[in-house]
This record gives sequence, C-alpha cells and structure tokens, in this order.
Amino acid sequence: MNLNHPNYGKNTGLSSKEWWKELVRKTFFNGTIELSSVQLDSISSHLYDLYKSDECWKVESGAENLLKNLKEKQIILGVISNFDERLDCVLKSNGLKSYFDFVLASYVVQAAKPSKKIFDLALCKLGKL
Repeated sequence: MNLNHPNYGKNTGLSSKEWWKELVRKTFFNGTIELSSVQLDSISSHLYDLYKSDECWKVESGAENLLKNLKEKQIILGVISNFDERLDCVLKSNGLKSYFDFVLASYVVQAAKPSKKIFDLALCKLGKL
C-alpha cells in the first residue's frame, strides 16, 4: 500500500479510511479464511475507529509526568509523525494533546518524513523559519 499509495493515500486521492480498508482487504486476500466484502468493511471500519481511541495505545509509565515537567519549564513540545488525521484523536484520548504546542501528522500536512517539508513546517510553527 505504501508503494502504490504513499502517506495513507493522501497524494493518490484515497482517504485514510479507504487506505486502511484496502490494507485490511489485502491482508485477508488469498488467506485461508474467506470473508465477504461486507465483513471486511465491518472489520476495517471497526479497526479504524478503534485505533483513534485509547484502547489500542498505551501511555508508558512516567511519560505524562515527564511531559508535564517539560511543559512547566516552558519547553516547546511538538509531534512530527508519519500518521493519518487520527493523530489528534489518539493524543486527546490518551490525555496527551494538551502537552504539545503543535502536532504535524504527515497525512494532514501532505508531507511525510524524511521530507524536508514536514520539518520546515515544524520550524515555522516555532517561528524559526
């Protein structure tokens, strides 16, 4: 999927949800378990929604305390990630979004690491470019 539709399909006209749906379909294609397209759609929708919640992510012990301490010291914190538009939801549902001054998800900003563009965007957020 990454070769044919990089950055979760952003540059080839797919929504991230369509991208993940196709990935799930291809995962089960040629498998020993035969699923209908309705079943595959249901599975992919469920997984897509599940992975924007806090059910599939774990905040490591001490991570939130570290972020809180850094924020109290007025250290600017940001996230640069090759991820789709659910990143904000993931951070919010895990209680971490408020610690970051900016969040750049590659799908949203239409540039993925290691592209210079995503890092230049981060520098702009910091007023350094």
